[in-house]
Amino acid sequence: MSVFCSRYKDDHEFFRYTPTGQQRMVTFPVSGVEVDSHKTRCVKDRCDLLLINLKRPQSSGAYRCEVSSEAPEFKLASGTHNVTVAGKN
Repeated sequence: MSVFCSRYKDDHEFFRYTPTGQQRMVTFPVSGVEVDSHKTRCVKDRCDLLLINLKRPQSSGAYRCEVSSEAPEFKLASGTHNVTVAGKN
């Protein structure tokens, strides 16, 4: 069973993985978020993303991951964590 994965920052989608699509990994422009597509890996049951060039306060916010499975089960899981980027810019 393959999984579909979407990632959001403050309810704005910045990453989508669709294992059955022509373009499997897609990124969307969201302020403060940059995905390193060369080091991001998605396999049958998970996606590991590397975010780069994080800056405060633009990169801080609520990050959410949604994962769903395909037919016949169509299971859905979602989790949100608040992230604060600290340090020098």
